[in-house]
Amino acid sequence: GFGGIGTYVRHMAQVARICDMEVTVLAGSAGDGRSYTDRGVRVHRLAATGSGPGWYRRVASFLARHDFDWVEDAEFGASTLLSRLAGRRRARVHVRLHGSHGIIAHYEGRRGPLKDLGTRLLDRLEAFSTRGADLITAPGASARMVAGLRWGIPDERIGVYPNPFRPEPLPAGRPGDAPQDPYILYFGRLQRLKHCDLLWSLASDAAVAALGLRWLLVGRDLCGIEARVGVLDPATGPAVTWMDHVRDRGRLLALMRDASLIFLPSRYESFGYTVLEALSMNPRTVVLANTGPLEIMTTLGLCGNVVDEAALRAAPARVLGELLDREYPGLAVVRGRIESCYAYERVAPAFRACLA
Repeated sequence: GFGGIGTYVRHMAQVARICDMEVTVLAGSAGDGRSYTDRGVRVHRLAATGSGPGWYRRVASFLARHDFDWVEDAEFGASTLLSRLAGRRRARVHVRLHGSHGIIAHYEGRRGPLKDLGTRLLDRLEAFSTRGADLITAPGASARMVAGLRWGIPDERIGVYPNPFRPEPLPAGRPGDAPQDPYILYFGRLQRLKHCDLLWSLASDAAVAALGLRWLLVGRDLCGIEARVGVLDPATGPAVTWMDHVRDRGRLLALMRDASLIFLPSRYESFGYTVLEALSMNPRTVVLANTGPLEIMTTLGLCGNVVDEAALRAAPARVLGELLDREYPGLAVVRGRIESCYAYERVAPAFRACLA
């Protein structure tokens, strides 16, 4: 599917194949279950019948019927414990550090006795599973540091190599529903973790509106953006358009390509696949100075694409105006840097070394 985890699985499966591994992907399906092969990877889609214990029993049953050398759960590391319980022989467990329930709950502002209890239980289960893994890896220093601080895992236990990425071909044509006027694009889930409140604050600022650009916010709305846009006066209100999750990949890539600026102000990312996806279509992509996105920009030598949140809040129109006016490296240059840092062939040796 789409999103960071789906993107990771899609790319990492190809890196594993380069390392002479046979790869099987197990995932849920909104429709009937089916099995097929995609670019040399065996895919088993189980018909989804809900989440929780029922789903994990089905995962355990699948593991019991197959012998794997390695098991990695890209979504939630705790369920890798099932490989120890269900496998006929002991598979080694790899935990790749993505986000954690505790970090997400913190930035989402999930509060209340029951929510706090649920977060603590999930965090402890995730910590127990991670500590007991045969291999722990992280896509960067930020994710490794968080695991150390939250779960007491020493740095030397965590191997670090970047998530792999291969830029997609540039799209052809222009989406029919794209704004006719210049626009600033955000894409991804609209939630507190992704800083939807900052996005709305900028989009509704009168001085920012005077720059003459529309804000195009694309993604599943989890913080009431649709309702806020619905009450705007088209004649006098700020120019903001909301689109629900775009499933047509070519259409989304074209929206990225044609944006005057792409702004991805996430508050925490273990890596930040959306940043690489955006940069590979449009070098005019800007992030806040934190965690995975900051690591990506510094790795690619794009420090000018990083903005300080305090400065942005203090003078939003001035900072955005400077970002819109500055010169950025050409698309071919940026795509070349991405290939040199995140190509499958570059990541494979580091992955192989961690497995050894």
